[in-house]
Amino acid sequence: MDEYKVKNLNADETYRELVATVIEHVLLGIEIDSLEIINKKLKEEYSISTNEIFDHPESLKSVLISIYGDSYDLVLNKIKSIFGTSVNQNSISDFISRLER
Repeated sequence: MDEYKVKNLNADETYRELVATVIEHVLLGIEIDSLEIINKKLKEEYSISTNEIFDHPESLKSVLISIYGDSYDLVLNKIKSIFGTSVNQNSISDFISRLER
């Protein structure tokens, strides 16, 4: 039974996991292999994965733009819509604003 303990997360860890989950959800909604493609490119170019993008939104933005080009704004809007009112949280707001620059 001990192997199923819930780990205690601080606020930053919670936001990291939330951001990764939202991004993964959006990518899977675009195309079934989008998540795999984005993770591969993030790994190749920045040595990170979607699990680490909370601290590297500029890297995510660069990869998304390189793959989706003019459709980047549509992807960003999907991300923002899923966050909804959470966008008002400082950590999420900062992440989104770094994607918008």
